[in-house]
Amino acid sequence: SLKTIFKNQIRNYDMKIYIASPFFTEDQLSVVKKIEGVLGSLGIEFFSPRHIGVIKEMTAEEKKNKMHHIYKSNVDNIRDCKSMIVVLDWHDTGTIFELGYAAALKELSPSRFDKIITFTDKSKAVNLMLRYAIDCHAIGCENLKDQIDIFKKEKTMSEEMKNFPEVSE
Repeated sequence: SLKTIFKNQIRNYDMKIYIASPFFTEDQLSVVKKIEGVLGSLGIEFFSPRHIGVIKEMTAEEKKNKMHHIYKSNVDNIRDCKSMIVVLDWHDTGTIFELGYAAALKELSPSRFDKIITFTDKSKAVNLMLRYAIDCHAIGCENLKDQIDIFKKEKTMSEEMKNFPEVSE
């Protein structure tokens, strides 16, 4: 129907991005803050799990009371976002879970979950399984900013973003 078409067109302009990354060390936090800055500079709404709570900084009692809430909040926010940026630099198991969850959502409902962008600040390549689950791989914040800006304007990934680095082991 016309109403559905119009609603889907509006949805294309709605670009809330989930940032999947560890944020437990100063290096990790620095990268997350840079990505948040890029998204903010582009006027893109995002969800960063670090704002819900840092388990490492909680007391045993706080952990007991908040861990399920944090898990539920992260899963709900992955579902609420249209896209995801995944930081690969530290092989964090929580980040890997978030990426797998998003890949499953995208596979099951491509119109609901749009893009998965992997990110590295260390020039890491993607492996075979990631290569076919993601839409692009950005190396550094400038590359990420340029490519998201193109995506935002064109509503499609640029050809440059589809070119992946060599597959790693």
